[in-house]
Amino acid sequence: MKKFRRFLSVALAVIMLLSVFPFVGNNSGLFPSARAITSSGAGNNLKWSIDSNGTLEISGTGNMYYFSIVQGAVYQITPPWYDKRGSVKKIVICDGVTEIGNYAFYGCSNAETVEIAGSVKKIGKKAFSGCCSVSELNFNSGLEEIGEYAFENCDALINVALPGTLKAVSDGSFFSCEKLEAINLPENLETLGNKAFFGCSSLKAVTIPGSVKVIGDKVFYQCYALASLTLCEGVEEIGDEAFRKCGALKAVSLPKSLISVGQSAFINCGSLEEVLVSGKTVIGDSAFKSCDSLSSLTLSEGVETIGKEAFSGCAIESLVLPKTVKTIGDAAFMNCTSLKSIENNAEITNFGILVFYATKWLDEYPDNVVYLGDILYAIKGDFSKTSLTVKDGTRLIAGSACNNLTSLEKVSLPSSVEIIGKYAFYNCSSLTSVTLSRNVVSVEQQAFANCSAMTDITIFNPSCAIYDAESTLPADAVITSFENSTAQQYALTYSRQFRAHTHTFTESDYTPPTCTQSGELISICVCGETSISVIPELGHNDSDGDGVCDRCSEVICSCICHQTGFKRVIYKLIRIFWKIFGINKICECGISHY
Repeated sequence: MKKFRRFLSVALAVIMLLSVFPFVGNNSGLFPSARAITSSGAGNNLKWSIDSNGTLEISGTGNMYYFSIVQGAVYQITPPWYDKRGSVKKIVICDGVTEIGNYAFYGCSNAETVEIAGSVKKIGKKAFSGCCSVSELNFNSGLEEIGEYAFENCDALINVALPGTLKAVSDGSFFSCEKLEAINLPENLETLGNKAFFGCSSLKAVTIPGSVKVIGDKVFYQCYALASLTLCEGVEEIGDEAFRKCGALKAVSLPKSLISVGQSAFINCGSLEEVLVSGKTVIGDSAFKSCDSLSSLTLSEGVETIGKEAFSGCAIESLVLPKTVKTIGDAAFMNCTSLKSIENNAEITNFGILVFYATKWLDEYPDNVVYLGDILYAIKGDFSKTSLTVKDGTRLIAGSACNNLTSLEKVSLPSSVEIIGKYAFYNCSSLTSVTLSRNVVSVEQQAFANCSAMTDITIFNPSCAIYDAESTLPADAVITSFENSTAQQYALTYSRQFRAHTHTFTESDYTPPTCTQSGELISICVCGETSISVIPELGHNDSDGDGVCDRCSEVICSCICHQTGFKRVIYKLIRIFWKIFGINKICECGISHY
């Protein structure tokens, strides 16, 4: 019985030991068997060898196994040459090998040369990570994909020539290759992954082909020496922080194909002097923030959105906003202390707060109501008036434009106003009422918050978009609008008093009727609703029977009975004849001739 138990224990131990090793991989790159750690342990049909000169050679046909180097893991499958990695001077991947496995040559820190045959289609994840002495890297045509962090921390690489067949440079492929100065991205490249060249601080120039639609996040982050950047037509997206801290970059021309510039894409590019933005482009938050040498900015027609702090802290001197711009985020040009000239051609629908704060344009604007084209931008200086009349043609009240005007009791908004920006009248604690015309389409966040004295707010657009928050409109103000309007829905949602508007029309214009044309009475309600009444035409009147209208003097009958002179004599003779024979003729005007 004891022998049986001892046998059972040993058997269980063997089973547990074998269970930690996966089975032999196939050509798609599974893990190798534990018993295959021999010269044939590189792949199903692959062999490896190291000669006395330190040349590690992989030969045969097919894919290498996928290995792993995971410190502290329950188990790990390391390459069979892993313990000899310190003696490797040269790595040769022979023709026939189709894929280099994950972690294949991880940590071969003394290897100086890598030769990869054209049969290799893919280089696996971290395959050459930590090969910090590799200075010569030779690819042959055929390679299609470089895996994640494949050449991470290859600090001796200086110049890399990628083959024209390459389609994907994955996340972190050349992460922190600090001495890498030059690299060509082939014309057929499709994928440029996140952090692909992150920390390549010696990289001087790069051209991104149009076949790359999306430039990943942080791709060239901290490429301090990058002085030349060419973005070809076809590129559509630049990822977040893609060129952050590229301190040598001096000029950027964005292609017309570009759709978006990611958040902080060029932040802290301290030498950047000139930026040209073309096409239908969204410029993300902080995209060019703190580019303190950026003095020339050209925004072409097509640019739609300028994000929060997009150009904050730049040295821009003049700015032309094209017609296509719809959104400018908070503080977009804040602290652009050299910005003196602004031309606004845009029909902006979303205008943030502090957009031009601390610019020369605002500093030199006289103390008064500050307008930027059709935008009421701000109230500058001390404001002690009790009333404010916004000028005709103003379309947008900018965010925070009239906030904290504690003496303001009355504001008159023209019918041209369409948008009340966020915090526009915030804390106007003496404001008692406000009327928004039927042209106002949007009341934004906290537009009238803390207006504690307001008793009435009238909203005449039944479809006006009111920011869905309790603080948007004053708590004690009665909301006047139409039944089934958005204003009524807001009142119901936040338990506010609601008053239904009743039309009261007053005469605005009167066109009197004539004999032949109808008249018109136009009446207008205070809400802007128009009522038009049609007055029927009067018709001609000929009371003396002379064929001429008594009102308009128009000849209304040309019969012989209304003629004079010789024709009149003839008419009388004919009339005698009609009378003898009893013929009763009626004129067109209705007069009986007999």
